[in-house]
Amino acid sequence: MEIKLQTGSSKIRLNVGGTHFETFNSTLKTFPESKLAHLSKHTNHFDSEKNEYFFDRNPILFAFILDAYRKEEIHLPSDICGPTFRKELEFWELSLSHVAPCCWEALYKSDDDVKTVNKLMDNYKKNAHFCMTQDNLSACRKRLWMFLEDPHSSYFAMAWVTFMSILVIAAIVAEMMASLTDFKEEFSEKEKQALDLILDMHGDINNETAKRIYAMKPNRYLSLTVTCCHAILTFEFIISFIVCPIKRDFILNTVRTPLMFGYICFWVTYSMEKYFLSLGPTVMLVYVICKYGTIFKIARLFYLSKYVPALKVVGLTFAASISELKILVFLLGVLVCAFGKSMYSLESIHNDDMNNLFATSYWALITLTTVGYGDMIPNTKLGHVVAALCAVCGIIVLALPIGIIASTFNKLYNFNSYVITHVRRNKDVLSDSKIRKGTDNAEKDSDGRRDKVYNVNRVF
Repeated sequence: MEIKLQTGSSKIRLNVGGTHFETFNSTLKTFPESKLAHLSKHTNHFDSEKNEYFFDRNPILFAFILDAYRKEEIHLPSDICGPTFRKELEFWELSLSHVAPCCWEALYKSDDDVKTVNKLMDNYKKNAHFCMTQDNLSACRKRLWMFLEDPHSSYFAMAWVTFMSILVIAAIVAEMMASLTDFKEEFSEKEKQALDLILDMHGDINNETAKRIYAMKPNRYLSLTVTCCHAILTFEFIISFIVCPIKRDFILNTVRTPLMFGYICFWVTYSMEKYFLSLGPTVMLVYVICKYGTIFKIARLFYLSKYVPALKVVGLTFAASISELKILVFLLGVLVCAFGKSMYSLESIHNDDMNNLFATSYWALITLTTVGYGDMIPNTKLGHVVAALCAVCGIIVLALPIGIIASTFNKLYNFNSYVITHVRRNKDVLSDSKIRKGTDNAEKDSDGRRDKVYNVNRVF
């Protein structure tokens, strides 16, 4: 195939990857610093027999390179790979400054895709499948880890995850039922005396409150159900830690760390309740603290995410949207202060509910987030105007960063499916050299410094 160009002075014939191009020598002088501007018959690229210059490069990409010499700026199609085109520019010694602003998106958008894939690969390396690449693990340990962590590894693993999920739900339902009045019991007189020590720690408590607390003893059968469920869940947690190939990351995981703390607090309080009547004031204080610490058991709900691995993308989305979240918090803070101060100036004299800045700032936050409890409303006409402006600003401020975060989630969700499919079909890609190969240029900024690849292996 031959492409002939008509412009002024002597012609030069170029053979790029088997495709022949003809242009004028003056055209190649458009960018004096480029390789084509300094062509010489004494180089290895010149073929004296055919009287042409040969370059073993992609002829499709070169068509855009040559077109840039005619237009005096570089344009590229939106469907081209940015890192690949930058390598072409580097070979032809063309500066990125010659790329037209309208094509910057096509030139750099692939960089974000590369970084997104690397983030997902880093995360994928920390899941159950990555242990299969660890040669120092025994076959039994690998199978057990896959059984506990990947419900899709076998039918038995799926059955086990289903059973554990039922236990999680049963424990939650039992705790909810135990909070109902119909399932509560009265503490004995000796137990009430021990409870008095706890009540004294909370300061002045009236008789009505004390009577309600005395009647808050959980039903023994529901308590036994919760204990049995947590015994199995704790056992599974310990076994998972024993067979885990990377124990440091297991412990530092953002879900397992609070879950471990919650389990420890649960079993400490369970042990203390066996000797509840003989606990002294100091030990009782430890009991109260651990009782509050059992709240962290709520992290066990993330166990259900094993059914849908893509739910982990939610955590990755927040990790990748730190900048947008900072913008959201900053704008909310500024607007809360501005509208809180304005409403205080207008309503402090006429409205007993808005007689201090803390109250008006609370009102501004509730209004900006479009919640609007209605517990505080302005009384003056100017107050109504400020309230309307506050509500409108809240809609605008929330929409901007949330839209970006939603876009990030959609992108990560799609790429996560690509990564899972690619890794399952190409096991060797889990190697670091395979993951990073060909992406180094994409991970460098305009100053030539390597970007730090965000580590998301501690999310879920």
